[in-house]
Amino acid sequence: MKPVDYYLNKLHDYGFEFPNLPSDIIGNMEIKIVGTQKKLYVDGKQWMGLNLGDYREIFQFLSHIENSKGKIITTGMGFLFRETWLINKGFDVTVLELNKNIIDYHLKHNPNICSKLKIIHCNAEEYIGDCDTLLLDHYELENNEYILNSVMKFKERIQYNNLWFWPIERLIYSMGHNRIDKMESYKILKDKIQGLPELSESSLDLYLTIWRAEM
Repeated sequence: MKPVDYYLNKLHDYGFEFPNLPSDIIGNMEIKIVGTQKKLYVDGKQWMGLNLGDYREIFQFLSHIENSKGKIITTGMGFLFRETWLINKGFDVTVLELNKNIIDYHLKHNPNICSKLKIIHCNAEEYIGDCDTLLLDHYELENNEYILNSVMKFKERIQYNNLWFWPIERLIYSMGHNRIDKMESYKILKDKIQGLPELSESSLDLYLTIWRAEM
């Protein structure tokens, strides 16, 4: 396994800077370190985790960053990794977050970052608006069919040109069994879902490699 500094240097090369994520409890949410991970809990249930040995969960947002253009709407604040990365790249970002306690946590610990975001407390599944790029990552259920159906319905409420979502890499892995199949699987998804970008094989390979933490 590569040393932590290797991953930190790669994140720096990609232009990523860490938000402030101290352990804290606000209402029904808590962020704390458990073993080698930093975890976010809501009502005692883990919503997110960050591996402090290789930061794989941050790297998984590279596909979101590289496929963003123009005015952006993101769903789900989580650890604020994606939104911090996007504003560092100069994007205009609106973030939709259902849990007010998560919003309050970041307003408390990351006021400078939050001041550069438009934060809307709402259910992303009900929000009506428009943007150039829509980035989805608010799903609590990890059922592929449920997520795919939700993604496909967003075009009924939000006008957008470009789309990316978590966990598209996992969907591609579940559909294909080798390198060729994975590109064909992506093309199948692209035919179904409005706004997915044209990807080269090298870009798709990179995103899938990162997803499997094989950096």
